[in-house]
Amino acid sequence: MYTKVRAILLSSVAASGGAVIITSLTDVYGKISLITKGIHSKKALVKPAYLMPLNILDLQIDFRQNKDLHYIREAKPFLIPSSLEAQPVKRAISFFVAEVLQRSLHEHQPLPAVFEFVLRWIEAFDESEHSTGLIVHWLLAHLIKVLGIEPNLLPGNHWLDLVEGKSVAEEPYHPHKVKPELATQLYLLFNKTNMYNPDSVGKTTKAELLDVLLLYLRLHIPEFGTPKTLSVLKELFE
Repeated sequence: MYTKVRAILLSSVAASGGAVIITSLTDVYGKISLITKGIHSKKALVKPAYLMPLNILDLQIDFRQNKDLHYIREAKPFLIPSSLEAQPVKRAISFFVAEVLQRSLHEHQPLPAVFEFVLRWIEAFDESEHSTGLIVHWLLAHLIKVLGIEPNLLPGNHWLDLVEGKSVAEEPYHPHKVKPELATQLYLLFNKTNMYNPDSVGKTTKAELLDVLLLYLRLHIPEFGTPKTLSVLKELFE
């Protein structure tokens, strides 16, 4: 069935016969795998320049139920975020965010709220003059919210039980817990509506927040694992 979709590119890999397999987050079908051939030919439907993670394309695809790959029949750019390619820091962040999204989502699970959230974040990040601060942390926290696995965080002097996903008065007995001081920073992060956090936090706190958010994703999305691009991102924060 031919269907028009808007797709946020997450990754691409070369296949046999000059084909490219593209993993993308679409507005209609959620995360799906697409295939296109002749990527380097003059008549290529998807140009090599389109394959940067977090580029957004308008596609017509031949979607077939119970198939792992769906052919691209038409393609044109909707948004090619120029700053994400031109600025090395933003480029590294875009690879990390794309990998986090790919690890967080299941194939063929329509999630229009997630798509809309990510689309708006990309647009804002592309236009922003900032590429540091807590922008990545804000994305992770609010992705957790829109996925419906948000922890029940309370203000005040509470521990955070990462397994149960809630604030508790007493220190949990297992190792997956967050001390009250850092839990307070998480509460503020989850409740900020703007991705540009004016509050300054030190490098140590920033690193701890990132580790906690990724651990929470691993605990509540068993297939999540550890992003391969994490080491590059941490170097940027040092």
